[in-house]
Amino acid sequence: MRPRTNPEAVTVYLERPANKYEVVGLVTSRSVNGFTQQSDTQKAIDELKRQAAKLGANGVLLTSSNTGSTEQVVAGVIGTVPVVTVSGYSSSAQLQGTAIFVLPSEASQ
Repeated sequence: MRPRTNPEAVTVYLERPANKYEVVGLVTSRSVNGFTQQSDTQKAIDELKRQAAKLGANGVLLTSSNTGSTEQVVAGVIGTVPVVTVSGYSSSAQLQGTAIFVLPSEASQ
C-alpha cells in the first residue's frame, strides 16, 4: 500500500497516461443538486481526487461519466393569461475511475 498523496497533486486522465502506471484501486463519486451541472461535475472530480489520494495514487483514469440535469416546466392559464413556470431544477454528476500511480519517465530518472 502506498502512502497518501495530496489530492491537489492528483491528475485526472481521460486516456491512459504515456508513462507506465500501477493500479492502486477503484474510486467512485457522485454529486447531486449543485448550483449548475458544471459545479456538480467539479465536486465529483474533487471527491475522486480525495479518494485516490487516500489510496496513495497520483492519478485517476476516468472510466465512466454520467452527468445530467432536469427541470420541470408547467404551462397553464390563469383567467385569460397564459402562464409558464419553470421549477424543480436538478443536476447531478456520477464519476468512476481507476486510481493509479503514474511512474516517472525513464528519461527523468
